[in-house]
Amino acid sequence: MADQPAPDFNILFLSMTNAVKKIQDATAELNAAAVQLNIAAVEMYKMKKLADEIKSIKEAMVKLAQNNDCQINRVETNDIARIHNSKTRLQLKPLAGPSGDPADNFPATHKQLLALNEEAVNNLAANLGLNPEGTFQEKRDALYAYVGVQS
Repeated sequence: MADQPAPDFNILFLSMTNAVKKIQDATAELNAAAVQLNIAAVEMYKMKKLADEIKSIKEAMVKLAQNNDCQINRVETNDIARIHNSKTRLQLKPLAGPSGDPADNFPATHKQLLALNEEAVNNLAANLGLNPEGTFQEKRDALYAYVGVQS
């Protein structure tokens, strides 16, 4: 073993310095990649949040379109009922309330409508989505006009 040459510490030092430099360069590249990965993760989060907002807006638009369809159907139904009610003195055609369904406690005949007391007028108006102001006579007249009946 005594025959082995002595190590050249200058070569070892240069080799170690070169290895440390390569490790530092690799670490810098890894750090840069980590920064890019973090930036990409933030962008993906923003894109997901935006996609969620778009989905929410689409759902709201569908709901609004359905509500518009319901309102259009209600208006058409009520227009037909008003025309019918304005031409008859017998069987009334019920108007639809805000839900689109026929209003609760809608009088069956012209005579029953004219006989409603103040509480019944207020209840029927509420069932139709109305909130008339004024005296009993003014509320009743507003209800009659809405239903399509002349007093």
